[in-house]
Amino acid sequence: MRPNEVMSVRSSKRPVTRLGLALTAALLGLATITAVATADPDPSDPPPTSSSEPSEPSEPSEPPPSSEPPPSSEPETPPSSGASPQDLRVTATFGKSSYTVGEKITATVTVTNTAADPITTFGSFQWHADMIRLVPDANPFMEFTLDAGASTSREVTGAVGNPDITTAKLYLQFGSVSDHREFAFPVSITQRTGHVSGTVYHDENGNGRFDRGEGVDGVTLSFNSRLYTDNRRKSATSQAGAFSLDLPTGPYWVTGSLPGFVFDAKDVTVTESGVDGLLLEVKRPLNSMLTATVEFTKDTYGKDEAPVVRVTLTNKGKLPLDSIVATNCGYVTDSPYLTGKGEGWGDLAGAGVAIPAGTTKVLEVTEPMPALAYDYGYVGVRCDFAQAGVDYGANPTASDEAAVPGQVADLVVDVDNGGSNSDLSILRAVVTAPGGICPVVAEAALDADGKATLKGLPTGRYQLYIVPPDTKWRFKNGNSALAEAVAHRNNYYGFVGWQVAEENANLALPPKCPGSGPGTTPPAPQGGGTPGLAQTGASLVLPGLAGMVALVLGAAALLLTRRRPTR
Repeated sequence: MRPNEVMSVRSSKRPVTRLGLALTAALLGLATITAVATADPDPSDPPPTSSSEPSEPSEPSEPPPSSEPPPSSEPETPPSSGASPQDLRVTATFGKSSYTVGEKITATVTVTNTAADPITTFGSFQWHADMIRLVPDANPFMEFTLDAGASTSREVTGAVGNPDITTAKLYLQFGSVSDHREFAFPVSITQRTGHVSGTVYHDENGNGRFDRGEGVDGVTLSFNSRLYTDNRRKSATSQAGAFSLDLPTGPYWVTGSLPGFVFDAKDVTVTESGVDGLLLEVKRPLNSMLTATVEFTKDTYGKDEAPVVRVTLTNKGKLPLDSIVATNCGYVTDSPYLTGKGEGWGDLAGAGVAIPAGTTKVLEVTEPMPALAYDYGYVGVRCDFAQAGVDYGANPTASDEAAVPGQVADLVVDVDNGGSNSDLSILRAVVTAPGGICPVVAEAALDADGKATLKGLPTGRYQLYIVPPDTKWRFKNGNSALAEAVAHRNNYYGFVGWQVAEENANLALPPKCPGSGPGTTPPAPQGGGTPGLAQTGASLVLPGLAGMVALVLGAAALLLTRRRPTR
């Protein structure tokens, strides 16, 4: 055998479908420098190429089995009927007898047609844990035809990413419409290691560097190979900030974890000469140092009034914080929430504000009323507060809402009995203030089809209940939901419920409010007229007065129950 040459293998026949062949061709370009699964070397694999006496190529041993390719479409050019992949002789000669992880591997693959007829075939490089991945993404064995007795050679280039194997293989399959054959060519991988040591620290004094006494104990470090993407990790734990371990050479992405800290991930390339003095920084998440609240300066705004928000930021840490900005405001488009943008937000929408250690800063910001606030019945603000250009991980978040009254809307309720014979007309729809607290704003009996419309509610948020006369009912996804009455929108809420023989202790029940509740007359109606509800069991009654009184009462109910700022 000539030096550095590995011979072909003869495998058993395996039929494939026509669909299988085209997927084989489709896989030809899936080459990258990384492998994706972990596997220990197969003890049955043939030994790597050695530098023994030269000899003529002979067929290598039987390759390991691989899974059949899934069905695909038939190739456009069918092969000749007189030859098949079983008539191919394939050899591979590597440029060296041994390689290291990540090193460029070259091999010359020669394919010979030993049949008496021409053959048209496709080549593909198969997916195995110890495989050599081709580089670049071009496959040199796309569809080609070999005359009887003819040969063709191609050079392939690749690399091995798995840092734990000692033998890699070049897996190559040739297929036709009716058959395929697989070959495996092994090459030795030399293990090389390097030493890595350093310190994990937290910059306690904020001077931008590691100082004595700033080492952090107990950080679990993970060294993730950049060449092998199965997230295989080599771990170490810092002791008073110090860590040390040996790793296979190659590039790594270093991450770490410790409760209460955020790790500053880093790229590290390990060489045989080692990497010592590596500094890895951890930081406190911003929400452990900074608290934030936001609050509208008024409980109620007119539809064209510019809302004003009072922002309170407190630095609880020992170091000053600078460049604090409001971010992720108005994260939902087409909503009644402020965006956190514009001149009215001052430095919170610009370069940021500075907050000395142990101090509180209060700012007032404003922007025009969101266009949809009047339809929703409220204006909201929800923002994260972060340090511009610095990723501290978790950032403090704060939110608040204020009423924008003046419009009414309907809630449409639809209950399905899930194919049972349950009587839906004994159910009632009950609406309370958000969070299921008093007052009961409206209620209505469902008709025989399980439908009801609660009309003329002041726009805003509510808690909606479907209330049965007893607890022998079940609901597929619960019998209560947060509902929004939005003007100029179909506010539809569907439920699925049915009667059962046993008691259900998990039913959600509305509050028992004085003078109101299911089956009783609720407080004075809030909203517009309710034509037809009296005939269907609705107890939302409109007095003879115009809607002005109703709107005022509805706005008052919302203001009493609106969510206060998150702190």
